[in-house]
Amino acid sequence: MNPTILFIINNLDRGGYEMRLLDLVRYCRNKMDIHICVTTSHATLLAEFEKCNANILFVPVNKAYLEYGQVFKIYDYARKNNIKIVSTYDLKGLIIALFVKLLLFGKIRVVHNTVDLLHSYKFRHKILLKCLLTFVDKSLCNSSSTKAVLMQGFADENKIHVINNGVDVDNFKRNDMRKQTLRNKLAINDNDTVIGTVANFREEKNYPFLLDAFEKIVNRRENLKLVCVGEGKLFETTKAMARERNLDGNIIFTGYVQNVHDYMGIMDIFVLCSKKEGFPNVLIQAMSMELPVVATNVGGCAEIVDTGVDGYLYESGNTDEFIEKLLKLIDGKDASVEMTSKARSKITSHYTLPVMIDNYVGFYSGLCCR
Repeated sequence: MNPTILFIINNLDRGGYEMRLLDLVRYCRNKMDIHICVTTSHATLLAEFEKCNANILFVPVNKAYLEYGQVFKIYDYARKNNIKIVSTYDLKGLIIALFVKLLLFGKIRVVHNTVDLLHSYKFRHKILLKCLLTFVDKSLCNSSSTKAVLMQGFADENKIHVINNGVDVDNFKRNDMRKQTLRNKLAINDNDTVIGTVANFREEKNYPFLLDAFEKIVNRRENLKLVCVGEGKLFETTKAMARERNLDGNIIFTGYVQNVHDYMGIMDIFVLCSKKEGFPNVLIQAMSMELPVVATNVGGCAEIVDTGVDGYLYESGNTDEFIEKLLKLIDGKDASVEMTSKARSKITSHYTLPVMIDNYVGFYSGLCCR
């Protein structure tokens, strides 16, 4: 019998764990009975979920410990749909799930997903998380780095399970025809070297660092372009910063795009400058595309990249080291071919979408049978 799972999630906007949930809905219809409760009204990905005939319940909740009527609606939905597992992603969702478990006399299992290194948690939030995790059945995370954080007093090691992200390697692969078409559309010349990134415009993605470094490189090498794919609250601020530095002619800000793989395809080098990361999906996507990568040595990045072998890592905030690694790739394009081939091979061997899906199905099925 397929496990019946209710995922409680804050929003359905484009982001790491929202996209992972979309993958589960797309590919697990015959393996898991998935229900989704969204606790805000934010849902830019709603159309994508609806294409998959997803079971979606919107119950706006601001403070779960005060809004008992809203929490009761979620409990009632879980009861009527015979939910066996509730899976959560944030503190609000976790509080709701534990309330539901209490109201159902412990007849459901609760799984909490930790998808980063708790860098956005204030001290009081960490204390609350530590208390709440004692009542969950499993803590699920996507990297060994996150597991190590949870083992620092947040959760018992026996409760922690790691499932790495996976990428659709048939979608994220080189396509020279699509590459040339899009480069022409964006007025990128054949002799231009394109450095690119895909990241939401948030503080932790460290766009100011990237612009600082790019400004210095532009003064040392010709025919360079920077393509920034994504959106977010700092989008306009970052564009203004580029204008102030007279970099308008060298930087392309795409905003939100659905065909991320096409935009990755026009890049010659992929960079990730985040101050903090969990297990960045864009990094395995770029490596699947056979792009040479330069990424910050934070979080799960070191689990993905073997520096000097299939990509480069640099220490966070070290502009000189970042530029040094970039110049190696800019000046030695031919030398990076072996590196990118190894990167693609690693991803196709260990980080594919089918492997990730099978791991999730196996995890939830096993939990349901206990």
